[in-house]
Amino acid sequence: MGQQTFLGCDEKALESLMRAAQLGHMEAQFLLGELYAQQEEEGEKRKAVEWLEKAADKGHPKAPFLLAITCAATPEGYERAAKWFMKAAQGGNVEAQFRLGEMYSAGKGVSQDYEAAAMWYSKAIVRRHAEAQFRLGLMHKAGQGVQKNSKLARERLKKAAEWGHVEAQFLLGKMYYEGKKGLADKAKGCKLLGEAARKGHTEAARLHEQIYFKETYKNYSPKVVATEDKKFLQMLEKSAALGDVEAQWKLAEMYEKGQRVPRDKKAAKSWYKKAAQTLENSATQGNTGAQWRLAEMYREGIGVTRDYEVAKVWYRKAAQAYMGVAEGLRSAQAQYRLGEIYLRGRGVEKDRPKAMECFAKAAEMGHAEAQYYIGKMYARGECIPRDVQRGIEWYTKAATQGHAKAQAYLRTLYLEGDAVLEVKGKQQQR
Repeated sequence: MGQQTFLGCDEKALESLMRAAQLGHMEAQFLLGELYAQQEEEGEKRKAVEWLEKAADKGHPKAPFLLAITCAATPEGYERAAKWFMKAAQGGNVEAQFRLGEMYSAGKGVSQDYEAAAMWYSKAIVRRHAEAQFRLGLMHKAGQGVQKNSKLARERLKKAAEWGHVEAQFLLGKMYYEGKKGLADKAKGCKLLGEAARKGHTEAARLHEQIYFKETYKNYSPKVVATEDKKFLQMLEKSAALGDVEAQWKLAEMYEKGQRVPRDKKAAKSWYKKAAQTLENSATQGNTGAQWRLAEMYREGIGVTRDYEVAKVWYRKAAQAYMGVAEGLRSAQAQYRLGEIYLRGRGVEKDRPKAMECFAKAAEMGHAEAQYYIGKMYARGECIPRDVQRGIEWYTKAATQGHAKAQAYLRTLYLEGDAVLEVKGKQQQR
């Protein structure tokens, strides 16, 4: 930690704060711990824990919660985190109550106990914690830690949506719009989907756009609709001509599938080829994402002649690059890609345990696809003991970020229950 500036604290101010903390001043100890807690280095986190513990022991009201958050960010820190989350939760901190519910549900830092998880979620709900309301609804639907009750699960879903929970708004909006489970109200459904879309829910945005387009253009002439499609096509072609690989890929898909343009296999092949050329230029310059995507194209024969040997070369380059990034920067995307490489044996030997380790790291760092994959493993009991509730928790994390498959599993759970999840899992395995 440099002594000249530290998060806006100059040298003299920092010295004064340190002196006061060393003399036992509770607020100084808390402020110093707070400053250290905002640093990324593990050593600084440990200093944060040391000062925050001193402040917490003296009774500082904010110290237990910040201490718990800081402990959870250190290696093997969950048990210490649970202790301080408990103290903060007992003191009425609503976020600590929710976090404690999460820990009991996942068995992190404490023995897994769904009843205890439900109890702490219930306490957080008293203070209008939307995520706790949503989680408890899922527990009622699955009958874990609480009595199985589909009606109560739907009521909790409604309440969570009312409190602004984006995934609840999406699920409920879709149910209302489609008339599922007696909830038939297209206007209300469209409104909820719009709210979720404005908060960044990608699947809600896609569905809301489809509904809007349908409702807006249903009475318009085909000429008006064709004009709008033409504008969109011109915009894409302009970007593609400038070397935008995403635009090139989108054009290829549109022509291949006949989306908003007449189906044209020749045009699709041409745009895939241009995308491959763009990717190859970028991959040669060391772009790891381009190396991976180019390897996929050679493996599938998209825009290029299928060539497994060439694909293997690019997979190996990507694998080596992702290993370096994952170990150095702890990039979530790198960890996920590295997991895929080990899982499929792309450029390296297959190593399923190593793949699971990489997926778990990526999931913890917030990678939606990795969260979905880990959720699927728990829900199906693949490689790890089956635990539907933990599966639901990871599905929820992924779904909140707009992961379509995770959203589909949660919809299935709310509409039809845990048994269907298990059947779906077995069907997809075949």
